[in-house]
Amino acid sequence: MIVVVAPEPAAWPARLAALDPDVRIVAPWAIPDLAPLRALSRRIPFLRRRLTGDPVTAVPGWPLAELALSAWIGERADRRLRGLFLRRAAVDRLAAARLRRARDLRAVIAPSGAAERTFAAASRAGARCILLEDLPALRQLHDDLDAAAERHPDCRFLRRFRAAPAILARQEVEWAMADCVLVRGTFARATREAAGVASRRLIDWPDPLPTARPRAAAPATRALLAGLAAARHGTCEALALLDSRPDLELVIRAGEGLEPARLLDHPRVRRASPRELATLDGIGLVLAPSWCESHPEEVARAVSHGVPVIGTLRAAGFANLGTGAHAPGDVRALAAAIELAIAFAADHQAAARWRAHLVLADMQLANALRPAPGPLLASLQASAT
Repeated sequence: MIVVVAPEPAAWPARLAALDPDVRIVAPWAIPDLAPLRALSRRIPFLRRRLTGDPVTAVPGWPLAELALSAWIGERADRRLRGLFLRRAAVDRLAAARLRRARDLRAVIAPSGAAERTFAAASRAGARCILLEDLPALRQLHDDLDAAAERHPDCRFLRRFRAAPAILARQEVEWAMADCVLVRGTFARATREAAGVASRRLIDWPDPLPTARPRAAAPATRALLAGLAAARHGTCEALALLDSRPDLELVIRAGEGLEPARLLDHPRVRRASPRELATLDGIGLVLAPSWCESHPEEVARAVSHGVPVIGTLRAAGFANLGTGAHAPGDVRALAAAIELAIAFAADHQAAARWRAHLVLADMQLANALRPAPGPLLASLQASAT
């Protein structure tokens, strides 16, 4: 049996379950997909995300606790992060208790923050421990946010949240306990290696590419900012870029943490429409000048549509930025990269390379889930690095 620990609704548990028929998902939040509830869920998004017909271990009453937690969080990003760590620690305890009664346990897959106790129980049972690193490296994240806050002291959201030292330590303990760590990008791989995780224990785990949809022709100078329009995602640099390029138009996804406050007052900045976000309709390039590790959905969508991506490695996932990569805060390099993107055609092979990377990742993980991984795993890991 392979146990997947899913602390909250997400797409990745089903993706992992598809690799092996022996997967069981621990999902305390899950609600049986019954017809009356399905009808009700059309009006209640909270309920809709929790209906499932997958082979899961649910906990009666847990969704009510989730509802109370959601009410406390509201729209506040700092509370959302605190709630995430609290939830994952609670699910970790629950999953560890369930594993003590498990039979024929081959492997456990758990995400960052929900793995420490679970891995301890799995190790005692002789099972493999696989960590899905779906959160940034928190110590590196703090350093990057501090650097951004020093550069932009007026952006208060850059100082709004830091994880407690115990949470940082927990993440690093999980790295040490894991037999394999699934990482979502080139920068993520590099930071884990720098933190002492051996390269042979890292498996690249690219996000799936969204389906490319028909889109209107786009001027090369209309750019979409990747991620929410926040200073940590490079809004200050994008605004400075507008001052140096009078032909550039910036389209943003606005939400909590919008900074600098004058961003939407600029005559060449506007909110993105739902269609622009879904299809990149009329978007000529995607800017991802993030200060810290992130995985904005706009980058994967740009790769899928063949739209050039310009930004930092921290936001690129496994996209090959080439000369479009630059250090956080380097507006001059960002402007130069845009010049090259406008002058040369987009890389239409980027999506094919990304999908090939996905296939390799599935092969690596499927091999790691076997009872006794053979030399194929080592050769695949060597070829990936």
